[in-house]
Amino acid sequence: PVVGWLVVLRGPGKGRSLTLGHGMNLIGRSENQRVSVNFGDPLISGEDHAKIMYEDGEFYISHGSGKNLTKLNGKIIPNMVELPTKSLIQLSKNTTLAFIALCDNEFDWSKV
Repeated sequence: PVVGWLVVLRGPGKGRSLTLGHGMNLIGRSENQRVSVNFGDPLISGEDHAKIMYEDGEFYISHGSGKNLTKLNGKIIPNMVELPTKSLIQLSKNTTLAFIALCDNEFDWSKV
């Protein structure tokens, strides 16, 4: 089930939303990525540009293997860091996403 969303705030695909699932969410332009951001920004890597993980009410983000750096709230992500809801994720100079959590310490699908 859905645990959160990414919403394209800036760049190709502006206004579109993408769902996040439990576990590992690989982000890239390729259709085989769990979160495909194939909206026309060639600066986003095809595969494994970034990763968002969800487990036990907590979200984390890390840069993947893409050559363009991923930024969280304007700062480069050096390794895996906690991902607070309403954070801004910059995948390239063209594309910025907003992260919105559904699940957290208060709500998780296992509790329903």
